[in-house]
Amino acid sequence: EPLEITAAVSRGFTPALVGAATLRFKRVWSYGFEEGRALAAHPLNAGTCDIWSAALQFRHDTRSSVLAPDAGSVLQADVEQAFPVTDAAREWTRLAFWAQYYTSWSGIVFAARAGAQGLIGDDIPIQQLLPIGGNNTVRGIPKDRFLDRTSAVGNLECRFPIWKRLGGMLGVDAGAVARDPGDLPTSRWMVCPVAGLRYYLPTFVVRGDVGVSGEGVGVYFNFGQIF
Repeated sequence: EPLEITAAVSRGFTPALVGAATLRFKRVWSYGFEEGRALAAHPLNAGTCDIWSAALQFRHDTRSSVLAPDAGSVLQADVEQAFPVTDAAREWTRLAFWAQYYTSWSGIVFAARAGAQGLIGDDIPIQQLLPIGGNNTVRGIPKDRFLDRTSAVGNLECRFPIWKRLGGMLGVDAGAVARDPGDLPTSRWMVCPVAGLRYYLPTFVVRGDVGVSGEGVGVYFNFGQIF
């Protein structure tokens, strides 16, 4: 059960370059693990864990539209520092880098995203490790199915019109986690084909997606593009 409180301030330095500073408190309560299973006995499993952190983000964004981009790119870098303010908190540093690219041809939009994150620190609880799986990373595997100190995600989408405001999407998601960045190339990469429908309204997008993996089928309904 998570509780999160975030305060942020951002500033545009140029029409394309934005910086943001964030303060975050997050508490996670975990319970109900099956007796004798791996998570219940894991030394890094925390019944209660806190995050007290400060973060900086810089983003260079040349997208033609935030709602439905068909051209441009995004480059983003994040650094987050967590502090041991309470007994349930740990000290660590998170580094993240993301890149997105969009181009179009005859009304068909090709979109790509790649990103990697890493945690630097000792005795980081399972509840604070970096996850993949679910609606915003790798559709087709359960939410937060895989966790570790380093994660990488890639997404490719072909977005096309169907009729009036209705559009479709075909693509592929991929992701992996590892203890160290150098282990990512040989980690277990999950690759999931995805398909979906989009309904475009003047101020937001209604999204429905289906992802398929060896672990099952994921069905997702949300607002806005995944990236």
